[in-house]
Amino acid sequence: MTENESPGSGPEPSNGLTESGRSYPASDSRPTDPKSLGIDPAAIAIDAHGDWKPAHHKLLTSLGLAYRDLVNRTLGSVAREIGQPLNGWDFKRSKGPRQVTHDAEGELKDLQRRSLRHRNARETLPLPSDTDTPTAYDWLKLIAILAVCIVLEAVANVTLLSRALSTGLVGAFITAVLVSAINVGALGAGGGLALSAVRRHSNSRVPFLSGCGLLVVAATALNLIVGRHREAFARLIEEREQQTLEAAEVSLASARELVAGISFNPVTWELESLLFLVLGLALCAVGFYKGFTFVKAGVKRRDAEESLALEWKEIKERYTTLSERYRRKLTQGLRADVAGWIEELDRKRRLARNVLEDVKESWEQGSYLDFVESDFMVAHNKHNADKIDREMVDRHRKSVNVDWSFPATPADWHILDEADDIVAAWRDSGQETFFESVDAECDQVADLWKRYESVILGPATGKGTHGTG
Repeated sequence: MTENESPGSGPEPSNGLTESGRSYPASDSRPTDPKSLGIDPAAIAIDAHGDWKPAHHKLLTSLGLAYRDLVNRTLGSVAREIGQPLNGWDFKRSKGPRQVTHDAEGELKDLQRRSLRHRNARETLPLPSDTDTPTAYDWLKLIAILAVCIVLEAVANVTLLSRALSTGLVGAFITAVLVSAINVGALGAGGGLALSAVRRHSNSRVPFLSGCGLLVVAATALNLIVGRHREAFARLIEEREQQTLEAAEVSLASARELVAGISFNPVTWELESLLFLVLGLALCAVGFYKGFTFVKAGVKRRDAEESLALEWKEIKERYTTLSERYRRKLTQGLRADVAGWIEELDRKRRLARNVLEDVKESWEQGSYLDFVESDFMVAHNKHNADKIDREMVDRHRKSVNVDWSFPATPADWHILDEADDIVAAWRDSGQETFFESVDAECDQVADLWKRYESVILGPATGKGTHGTG
């Protein structure tokens, strides 16, 4: 690879004209031309309005400062490039291929720790019988639902009772509420809570099934008894009304006398009494369901299993993609970054050397002074009656106090030498050595990845006791 080739990727396309081996941007004049530095001798002469000596002094001062600024900016770009974290492929100030491998091993160790914690957590999962303690809000919801059911059943029966009982509407409502509370609250919700506890704590299904049978019998019996009494009230009211007696004369005692003759078969009852029986059984079933499901078992275990499943999915995904992720970091990331850094350093150091040598040549030959002073004299003589010539300008230049030292110092040249050494070493053997080290670390990451497989995913199959998580 020659001096004019771009490191790592072949010849660099020419981006401009070449003069004495130097390249300049095609769209601009040479970067060391005074006008490209913002110096306009003609404008300075015209603005002087005939007072040419101060203007000439200003021209010389501006020119010196412009060249110094050009050198500083050009060399500064090279110095900043050298000072980047990617300090060549030696990685004196940055993460090299070995550091990437070290990071990969660090992530594998972290996944190993997480996998161990995951296995330990699975061994200490809550039992299926573990329950969540109901909150005050849960109790309020249960009480509200039961209250609605009790009131609904009481309202369905209060009209008949208010006509039958001498206590009136209030007494009838209280009686209906008490009966409904026994049906929905005591038998329904209470039985549900009791059977829920039996099911959680009994290893045998016999107590639970026996309790269910007893509860069904009790609820059916209670609602049949209440239904028969309602049927008795209805018939007694009907008979008394036919005899033009006041319904208020109906009493519980008279209803009990009549109820003995009413069949337990609800099909023989009036439709309203039959529907009341069905409503009572349905509301009792609602109370039972709410009571049976009030204390939730196994929720803690399900939540813990779901959380562990998500964590295991992340662990497994991070492990299975680790080798490829770090391979991309080494090949597509680090290797490309270093090669690109070298290419950019090469471009900047060649441009800087061209600029620096051009400034040095112009400085030594004085061509930049001839250029700007000629334009200055032409513009002055064109706009002023008092003419000036080259001899007058030379004398004035020698008389003014202007710093004529060359803008670049030995330290500046050392920056270019350091950049030259880096690029030369890369072209000589550095690129090949660096790429070989990247490939070696890729293999090292792959070996690490396989070595950690059993301790992360589990022994033998790589799944261990996890299964699906």
